[in-house]
Amino acid sequence: ESLTEDCGSLFYVAPEILHKHYTSLCDIWSFGMSLYVLVVGRESWQQCKLKTDRQLITLISRAEPIILGDMRFNKHDEELKE
Repeated sequence: ESLTEDCGSLFYVAPEILHKHYTSLCDIWSFGMSLYVLVVGRESWQQCKLKTDRQLITLISRAEPIILGDMRFNKHDEELKE
């Protein structure tokens, strides 16, 4: 069953929700975004230096991954490698 209602927090919302055609599988995207925050210590979109919500919505809607350069995992480096 496809859903169409807007929901979620902008930093965690899946592109399908912004396109207003999604299923419960979009929760996997949100979980991944939450996991990123736990591992890296910041929201994934923070590095983009966006000035408006509209810019963030455009970026998420494209669903293009951001290639991270020298990514560090905060204080969890050694534990995450194991």
